[in-house]
Amino acid sequence: MGGQQSRLLDSKQRKNLAGRSRAVVKNFAPHYRRQYATAYVKHIVTELEQREGAVTQLQRRPVDLLRGEKLLEGTLLQFQDQRWSERRLLVTGDFLVESSDIKEDPPNVQKNKTRLLLSGCDICTSTQEYRLLWDRAIQEMPGTADFEMPNSPGPFDYPVFIHHPYRPVICICAHSEDEQLAWLSVLRNAIRHHSTVILRQNSFQGRAFLEAVRHYRQEKGRYDSGVLMLGSEEDVLSMVVMEDVLPGLRSQVFPRLRVARNRRGAVWGLLLTEVFSLVCGEVSQELHTLKEHEAQGHPLLDKQVRLNLDQILTVQEHITRKMRGQMASVITMCVARLILPSLGSICQELAGALHSAFSAAREVFTDACDAIMSTRCCGRSVQELTEPLAGLPHDSPPSGHCYRQLELIPDRLAGLQDRFGFQGAKGIVLRAQNALEQFLEDAVYTFECLLSQQLRHSMKSTQISLTLRRVYGRVLKKLDHDSVLVQTDLLREALVEITLPWLLRELEPTCKLELPQYEEMVFAEHSAVIHIENIYEEVVLESLLKDINSVLRDAPSQYQLSLHCSSLMCILNSLGADRLTGQQTPSSGSYENVPFTVEVAAESKQDEGHDDDDDEEEESEYVNIAAMPAGSDDLTRRSHQPGHNMHQWAMMRESDA
Repeated sequence: MGGQQSRLLDSKQRKNLAGRSRAVVKNFAPHYRRQYATAYVKHIVTELEQREGAVTQLQRRPVDLLRGEKLLEGTLLQFQDQRWSERRLLVTGDFLVESSDIKEDPPNVQKNKTRLLLSGCDICTSTQEYRLLWDRAIQEMPGTADFEMPNSPGPFDYPVFIHHPYRPVICICAHSEDEQLAWLSVLRNAIRHHSTVILRQNSFQGRAFLEAVRHYRQEKGRYDSGVLMLGSEEDVLSMVVMEDVLPGLRSQVFPRLRVARNRRGAVWGLLLTEVFSLVCGEVSQELHTLKEHEAQGHPLLDKQVRLNLDQILTVQEHITRKMRGQMASVITMCVARLILPSLGSICQELAGALHSAFSAAREVFTDACDAIMSTRCCGRSVQELTEPLAGLPHDSPPSGHCYRQLELIPDRLAGLQDRFGFQGAKGIVLRAQNALEQFLEDAVYTFECLLSQQLRHSMKSTQISLTLRRVYGRVLKKLDHDSVLVQTDLLREALVEITLPWLLRELEPTCKLELPQYEEMVFAEHSAVIHIENIYEEVVLESLLKDINSVLRDAPSQYQLSLHCSSLMCILNSLGADRLTGQQTPSSGSYENVPFTVEVAAESKQDEGHDDDDDEEEESEYVNIAAMPAGSDDLTRRSHQPGHNMHQWAMMRESDA
């Protein structure tokens, strides 16, 4: 809890640890370069393809208007250096949390300001909950019965603990229960945003990095990700290094330290803090160098991909067909034996939590809209009218219950660690909470936009009431439509994250050993962007998604997703694997040439010109959201000058035809 740094490692141990950290990044670099090139090819394909499929209807705010603003500021007690001191805490709109000494003179405040590191943390408000977190952190240590919780600050009324496996615990104390709940809500949001920073960037670079980490760990026989994927790139890679050095710390370093029995827990925490701090520094430097090298080579990669895209995709498709033909039966039998018996029950548990959370979010939104329509509307601006909606998207008191529903997911999935070795429930919870926050943000912003369009001219009170109800009805239709899409995507992603690593592990002794024979099909000039292991995993994923999508089609009737409009049920049928992988539905999939019709509210360009007192019901139209023909290639490609392997490439195209 902010204890003083201790030098428990001697210079030789620190030097050895720094060398191991650099070695991990060095061994990680080839994986990152391969995944960077592969992800960039997919990025270019998506850029040229421009196919959206089933899209959301709620509007998204183009700019984060909260960035730089203050979300919360106050003076709290913080436990540092074995004592309590008053600190000024500030949370900005992008969820940076800064702590400064209130006694400092203004010129020194900036110098003595510290930023709280929150990625990968857990938060609680009682010593009992913190004890559970501490016990979980040391459960693999020998002699844990002698480990006392470090730096216990004594009794207080309104604490907030922020716990990280390898950093000092942050403890602050509020002055009242209301203040405690306010800070708990904001800090929860901050932890979630910092822990999912890579995912929220939604860039091909971020996806490449996470894939590289996964492949690096799979090379060492580690298929479960656990909480390693939380935080920035430096955080994630530092956690990977810690995974490598922890066994040595437990068996060699810690036993040699002369520690009193009642101080073992405190010293172990200090040792982890010192090691993690050193590792983060080394990883940050090495990763910066790696990213700079990759940025320098990007123009050449871009030129290579764009000039040879047709050949690259043709070779990939050829290898995929060959691999699918040889491995399909083995993969299908493995899925049927290991995955399919448990898939329905897992989906049911996840869908139950999602349904509860999104139904609660819908209720919170409708209650806020009802509050708007029940007030005196005449003479008020749009901002004043929509004030009850302002705090809904974040984990605030009105919507906090929605976010808490999603925190039940780890309990629902408690048995998966023994069944699939899965330890990543926390990541699923954070992603679902991010999606729920975006869902509410989109609903609020859409309501504000539509209302602003309709209230451009002054109106009578009765006209404003009619306009509010009309806007409310339109937004609710869009909200129900998007609720299905968001929940389905979350379910699909979670089911893949749970089952795919286990499936790959089980297939390793058979299918993966056959991969070297496909290497000779890759031309030398394409070897930097075509990787056989990636194609193999896409073939495995394709087979797995058939069963996952089959389960999801039954989800509305069996697991009660938030389908407030029954006509939206068939949206699920039109969602193919591309909603998860960003690629076209595989040719062997079950979506080929299947038409689906969905009734949705028509949004015509003339909506803005409607008179405000026009209370006619909006017309509806039937929009075909049929899945794309399987295996179709609708890319708009430029003509490419084939390389010196043109003859082989032409022969390959003829054989595929």
